[in-house]
Amino acid sequence: MDKSTKKAIAYSLLAHIRNSGTLTRGPLELFVPIVKKGMYHLNSNGLYKGESISEIKVVLEQLFGIDFPIPVLNNILKIMIIRKHT
Repeated sequence: MDKSTKKAIAYSLLAHIRNSGTLTRGPLELFVPIVKKGMYHLNSNGLYKGESISEIKVVLEQLFGIDFPIPVLNNILKIMIIRKHT
């Protein structure tokens, strides 16, 4: 799958989530499913504990063609942790 197709799929998923009104409590919430998918991909390849967030960033770029800034990715991960504990 080429990069533009991956990007189109990712943005279509985000549009669907936003339009359906589910899974969103804020703008960054839209990206939680994408980040979870990237983390699942890392985990399925044997990486359970990474050295830095940049490993997730690289995988998300490869899978979806989306370049997440590290501070934004950090905030998305915090949302995921908070959601897990509520």
